[in-house]
Amino acid sequence: PKPPSGYVVSLERLHERGCGVPANNFIRALCHHYGVELHNFAPNSISQTAVFVAICEGFLGISVHWDLWRHLFRGELYTESVSAGVRRPVHAGGLTLQLRGKRKDDYIPCKMTTNNSEWDRGWFYLRNDDGRLPAYTGKVLLEKPDAWSYGVLPLERQVRLEVYTDALQRLAGKGLTAAIVLANF
Repeated sequence: PKPPSGYVVSLERLHERGCGVPANNFIRALCHHYGVELHNFAPNSISQTAVFVAICEGFLGISVHWDLWRHLFRGELYTESVSAGVRRPVHAGGLTLQLRGKRKDDYIPCKMTTNNSEWDRGWFYLRNDDGRLPAYTGKVLLEKPDAWSYGVLPLERQVRLEVYTDALQRLAGKGLTAAIVLANF
């Protein structure tokens, strides 16, 4: 679908998972950082983002922390299987945001749903307030850019994150999980 001028295409499941209207500054920053449009986010990626924002603002008492995000998360390309060994790009949801394997212990347990079948069926037009979101072009993600994996910060910046990763580990130790954050969202 081609939206009218001043609008982008969005999907119901993204908003069920925490994408607000208008899209918050962090979602817009992620669009620009990863070079994607709103429809390129998979539903679990929006959930990951919503949990991270809630953790920063509600539990750590800080604004969303860009270096902490990059330290903990990376982008991966999602393609769908069409036959044995054959995969193809998807029209919506090609960017999945995942915890970096070696840093899972620095964050709260964050298991996401595994059933997102037909999530991309319910779409609608969303007003693009002041053009803050990338304009809709129908972009299909064909490959994973190197920038999606970047995140190893210089050591002195990593050291500054220890106060937050220590706090996240304490929250996890007290039983806080992404599921609890989402249930109270």
